[in-house]
Amino acid sequence: MIFAFLFLLGFVSLGFQTLLLREFLVIFSDNELIIGIFLFNWLLTVGVASYIGELFVRCIKNIKKIFKHLVFFTAFIIPADIFLVGLMRRLFQKTPTEILGLVWAFSFSFFAVFLVCLIFGLWFVYCANMLNLSEKDVALPSGKLYAVEVAGCVFGGFLTSILLVKYFSLFQIGLIFSVLVFILLSVYFSKRYLIFLIFFVPLFYKSDRLEKFLISYQWKPFNVIETKDSIYGKVTVLKNEDAIDFYENSNKVYSTVLSAKNEEIIHLPLLLFYKCKNILLLGGGLNDVKEILKYPVQKIVYVEQNPVFVELLEKYADDRTRGLLDNPKLNVISTDGRFFIKRTADIYDCIILDVSPPLTGIANRYFTKEFFSEVKNILSEKGLFIFPLLSSENYMSDEQKNLTASVFKTAKSVFSYCEVIPASNNYFICSSKKYNISSEAVKRKIIEKNIELKYLTPFYVDYILRCDRLEKLEKWANEKQKEVPYNTDFHPVSYLYGLKLWLSIFGEKLFLKTDIYFVANIMFVSMISLYLLTVLLFVRIKKRTCESVVVVVSFASMVLALAIIFAFQSVYGYIYQKIGILLSVNLLGISAGSFLSEKFFRGKYNNIVAIKLVIIFMAIFSLILIFISENGLFITAYLFYIFVSISGFFIGFIFPLAVTENRIGKFYALDLLGAIIGSVLVSLIFIPLFGITTTYFFVSLCLVLLIFLIFFVK
Repeated sequence: MIFAFLFLLGFVSLGFQTLLLREFLVIFSDNELIIGIFLFNWLLTVGVASYIGELFVRCIKNIKKIFKHLVFFTAFIIPADIFLVGLMRRLFQKTPTEILGLVWAFSFSFFAVFLVCLIFGLWFVYCANMLNLSEKDVALPSGKLYAVEVAGCVFGGFLTSILLVKYFSLFQIGLIFSVLVFILLSVYFSKRYLIFLIFFVPLFYKSDRLEKFLISYQWKPFNVIETKDSIYGKVTVLKNEDAIDFYENSNKVYSTVLSAKNEEIIHLPLLLFYKCKNILLLGGGLNDVKEILKYPVQKIVYVEQNPVFVELLEKYADDRTRGLLDNPKLNVISTDGRFFIKRTADIYDCIILDVSPPLTGIANRYFTKEFFSEVKNILSEKGLFIFPLLSSENYMSDEQKNLTASVFKTAKSVFSYCEVIPASNNYFICSSKKYNISSEAVKRKIIEKNIELKYLTPFYVDYILRCDRLEKLEKWANEKQKEVPYNTDFHPVSYLYGLKLWLSIFGEKLFLKTDIYFVANIMFVSMISLYLLTVLLFVRIKKRTCESVVVVVSFASMVLALAIIFAFQSVYGYIYQKIGILLSVNLLGISAGSFLSEKFFRGKYNNIVAIKLVIIFMAIFSLILIFISENGLFITAYLFYIFVSISGFFIGFIFPLAVTENRIGKFYALDLLGAIIGSVLVSLIFIPLFGITTTYFFVSLCLVLLIFLIFFVK
């Protein structure tokens, strides 16, 4: 019975965690910060609950009865919490597309997970102690308990990510979890729990009404036409007077109404190039395509990574716009932009990148040195590459200067010619050949090519290409050149500056100093020093070796896992779909480690010696990740799954060896403490400030120091 409920705990907890995390990525516009913040609040609550449960569990006379009521209560809390998260969203967001700051992110995620995580933490401790009620002096099979719960997590994460989210809504999946709870309660306690299925099964079939109510409430006062999930996020179609607007998660990605940006990003490069034959458009939408077709081009390749967006675009666009999809010159490809560029054999005269600025890690992939090099490889000798960045009319803050400088410096390291034009966005025009970009030249080209334009009037062209505006923008872009490093896939500094810019909107500061090298060095030395003093205190002075090992290895495991997940996103991009699978694979490694440790090592060998060897192997594994990252050897997605699994294996193996005094609740809380520290530091400091490779090095250094201190403990 105990193992069945432990398996169910794992199944429901990670399945529910995957659902909420996907929903939070929607609410917070795919910002990876929310992954670390969400996991911080989740693990903190579960850890505190398990620690408190361990303290008071022996005072409970009828623990079996309390446990039964606790599990029964869970069946109601899970669907209720999903519904409340939908309602809470409007309490935190005044408008449906409002960007939320760091404080709101912490508050929102904490309130969303608090009650259910409190129950999950008590659930594990009560299960562990119910197994040992009759003979309290017998050692608990901690590895087996840990492995069973994690095995449930693996199964729940995989099933939710691969199957359930494809066929059922968020609320329906929550009801499925509740039904599983009632079935298990009826098997082991009483058949009367099946009575509740009378209420939950009809609710499952009528849940579409609740879903429609939530969606309508969340997007009020906008008129929602349709919402559909995809592997890249949730696509929502809104009716706004004469316009149809398309949102991916909370980001507006397209509107059927033509904007100034559509004309600027298309005509500025195409007016400069004499005869543009082949054009590659990454993102943007059919308005961009419509403007391109005003020129005698031979082929347009429009790459839109989200097939659901293309499907809804074709469904809701007007007849004239929809007809563009049937144009023989247009080839629409639904795939990741970087994936396409790496594999295409064609050469293009103009490549137009119309995507969001690098305010998130997933957007930063299109502003790195590696991506610019990939673009250059498929650009013709005189070809042009254009992309937008956030503009500022008369003032540019330090955060925006740093962001602009990092992108500008990175682009100039790849292209011999790079110029920035201030319009509704700052447009970076890059090429291997120098072009004459002046208002007179652009106006002459408009007349020569007889292009009909709505926004690029002669007056507006004179305004955006005015000499003083160009000089001022160039000065801003060059002002921070010496301070900022290049933006790369595994050292995403533009993401850091984008993050700082995002936080500055709410008056929040991530790092006060703008010199990233100075901040990174100071932070690295300070964190290593603090870590060394803390571990020295607990290992050498207080003789808490096992406790320290659990915290440090759990911390290292979480940091490595999240760093690998961030690396996966940098290379492949579709983290929204894969987040549940990656977390499940990590837990699969934990489960395998616990099983092997409990079966073959615990009680048979010297635990401390085995722990030392595992920590040494973990440090070596961190160094291997550095080598692979530096040499670009992530050649397949399966490598990421293997490495995420290995990062979890270490803490799974060590946990049963470290548990002493039958205090599994205490050590479970310490395990979660390490994971809590790792989750928040990865999101806020390690990835933005150090980069992925240096994060691996930091982990290896922490483990080496731990090994050194353990070897000197008598």
